[in-house]
Amino acid sequence: MNDLALPSSGRASGAGDACLLGLSLCSGAGGLDLGLAIAIPGYRAVGHVERETFAAATLVARMEDTSLDQAVVWDDVATFDGRPWRGAVDIVTAGYPCQPFSVAGKRRGVDTMKVRFDPAIPERASAMRAAAPNTFMAFSVPLVAAANETEAIRLGYSAMKLGADAIMCQWQPSFVEAATEAGIPIQGHAGLVPRRSTWTGGLRAVGKTLDEALWVYRQIKALEEAGAYAVEVEVIPEDLLAEISKRTTVMTSSIGAGSGGDIQFLFAEDILGNNPPPYPRHSKQYRELYKMKEAMQLERIAGFREFIEDVRSKRFPANEHIIKAPKNLISEFRAEIDAG
Repeated sequence: MNDLALPSSGRASGAGDACLLGLSLCSGAGGLDLGLAIAIPGYRAVGHVERETFAAATLVARMEDTSLDQAVVWDDVATFDGRPWRGAVDIVTAGYPCQPFSVAGKRRGVDTMKVRFDPAIPERASAMRAAAPNTFMAFSVPLVAAANETEAIRLGYSAMKLGADAIMCQWQPSFVEAATEAGIPIQGHAGLVPRRSTWTGGLRAVGKTLDEALWVYRQIKALEEAGAYAVEVEVIPEDLLAEISKRTTVMTSSIGAGSGGDIQFLFAEDILGNNPPPYPRHSKQYRELYKMKEAMQLERIAGFREFIEDVRSKRFPANEHIIKAPKNLISEFRAEIDAG
């Protein structure tokens, strides 16, 4: 999943009119890059990595019709070498399909992964780190990847070995404390934590009663006391987070808690309307790119149908699609074969 983080003022730190160069990983058909180009006129993707043939062909087509700028396209993020791009790009975007990890239902946008670190597939996070060495990156680790404090520390060290600046996690305070004592910067998670939502009544807002509000506050203070430098606070009342933010030294990152935190973000898929409704209440769709996907699917179906019909009616292949044998080749071939 992608996210776009801004200070609560709504302005990106250091933003200006200069051209913003990006490297696009897992680009798909270029929807995220198109959205960024619309939102930020100076944005330009200088490279794409996309393994799906159709999606890569669509990227090239968008370059040919000038919807996207001309750029190189690589075919596999696992083997892509980001080192030559060090210092050459300002932003790295990625469109990882996070549905297998989301507990909020298919493509609901409630999942809060940033730079996801899957210990089984470390190449993805490593490629992003190599491409943007000067960007602060918190690698988001799976809750179920560490069953005790020792495993949490090992997982954190594995991420840091790949270049993580910090770890984003849904761990309990004892895990966070063990990791921070081992020198690993930790961003915790409070409020609605999807993986733990069974204990908070499902995927719904929390903190709307006094008991829940105090519980969220104590969660955040426990993470602060455990040594976390930041905490993501998900789907609680905006004014409650504002009050909590005044009473904690950790940086509060709001998703679905309005401008009550120190920073706030939404997922790119929600901002761009990359998927059809229903949408999380706290999100806003500035585009409806899912309609482009639906139109593309109809075009795919129509193209296959026309191909099948052309083959059946012998309209394909036509003379311009086939290779003609040189004069006398076939007769000579037959004679040679028949002669034994």
